[in-house]
Amino acid sequence: MAKRVSAETITEITSSPGFVPSGKALNTPSSDDIIQATRLDIAGRIEKFENALARAISPEDTLRANESLNKARQDKAQLETALKEVPEGFKLVPVFYSKVKQEENAAIHEEYLTNVRSRFLQFVGENHADAARKLGLCEHAIERMKRGLDPADSEGRPYEMNIDHIIERAGSGLWAQSKEKDPDAGADSENKFRQNHYGNLILIPEKIHNYKNMLNNLQRMSLLQPGESKWILMMVPERNEQNAGFICPPQTPGSRWDILAVRPHDPARDTHHADFIVKQTNDRVREFRSNAVVEKTMHAIEALAQQYKRSAVDMADVRIKGRGSLSKIFNDMLAQDEAARETNKLVRPLLNEATASIHKAFESAIDNLGHPERGQKLMASFAGFFRGGAMRTLRDQASKLPVPEAKELTDLCRTIERDLDMIMPPKPYKSAQIIYLHDGASASKDFNGRTNKKPKRDDDMPANGPWQHGGGKGKHQKRSGGARRYR
Repeated sequence: MAKRVSAETITEITSSPGFVPSGKALNTPSSDDIIQATRLDIAGRIEKFENALARAISPEDTLRANESLNKARQDKAQLETALKEVPEGFKLVPVFYSKVKQEENAAIHEEYLTNVRSRFLQFVGENHADAARKLGLCEHAIERMKRGLDPADSEGRPYEMNIDHIIERAGSGLWAQSKEKDPDAGADSENKFRQNHYGNLILIPEKIHNYKNMLNNLQRMSLLQPGESKWILMMVPERNEQNAGFICPPQTPGSRWDILAVRPHDPARDTHHADFIVKQTNDRVREFRSNAVVEKTMHAIEALAQQYKRSAVDMADVRIKGRGSLSKIFNDMLAQDEAARETNKLVRPLLNEATASIHKAFESAIDNLGHPERGQKLMASFAGFFRGGAMRTLRDQASKLPVPEAKELTDLCRTIERDLDMIMPPKPYKSAQIIYLHDGASASKDFNGRTNKKPKRDDDMPANGPWQHGGGKGKHQKRSGGARRYR
């Protein structure tokens, strides 16, 4: 059975034969050894840039040397501060970081987004609500998590929290090449990459996640190439009787970590959030329909609706002679299939969440039209999202679902479409269009359907989403720009 990752187990796990690529001879260093090596590395960079500054000839050389020297000195100060201010419930322990290939990392991330993330939130909400309360999450946030949704307060403001992969996806060695049953996810769950097991995930405040990433970056892991490895000092949660380790424990009162904030409203972020929620909803609907019983029933429902030249969502409650209504057929199917019922519990809250987030994003863009430059950018960003592939997929799938949540979403989208076509009519001819890809990258697509995908960041959380850990401006850009998926 797979072990849960913790400060007590991570050194053993990451130095075991099932994790370490063959040919890697390991002698586990102490934490002090790694700290000293990091200090020497930073000191060497400082000396290098001081020498470069002394030899600088041109103003450009002087500027570059000064910038590099200042950065190295800042790294030195950050390291010493980080060593003194470890968050409560975490330890700094040796971890063998073994870089995986980019395509391996992408496959792990795809599985996390499509099959793990929502269920982990649900798992924490259902099984560790007391720990969430101790940290400071409100009851509204906990109820949302029980439905697989991001924790947010009663006013809809997301908490500044991240889901962290304790053993980083990008440094997970041989774990990237096999899957196992997750003992915490239930006997009926499919095999998953061990990076995505609940025992390797923890919900933590964004500031603490930033601390972990900062400490990792000080050890310059980004310089490693696939197949290369390095011992690093990593912030890892403890697990004990008081703290199961799936959510951050409460922090010492008055410390820098004793803050659980909600994210302030930012109109520029609303479209990105809607884009993320729409893709999450598409994932859940796709999973729902992968059930053979569901798919057979949905085909029958669609065929009946087509006989009347209407969509299933529009005639959900219309009585059909000898068959009842489409919604009754749908509900009868749920009553007979437990797996369908369980997935349905995730699909319908997400349909509501998608409706709310799309409406909020459009209203934010409308409210800012009085600011010519900013308003036009916000509206153009929303239009690109609303007319993009993810929204087309969601609207198509919603039209086939005879449930009230899909009807509300469909009606909203029809209204927005009419208004948007008047405010910003679609251009009839485009040499390229931005499309929103399932894994969060963006791409441009030409008339022949060739897609040139842009790589996304090689870390756990995409830029500037409600579950981000910094980096990037998070703005949708025209054509092949960096529109990113949340995390």
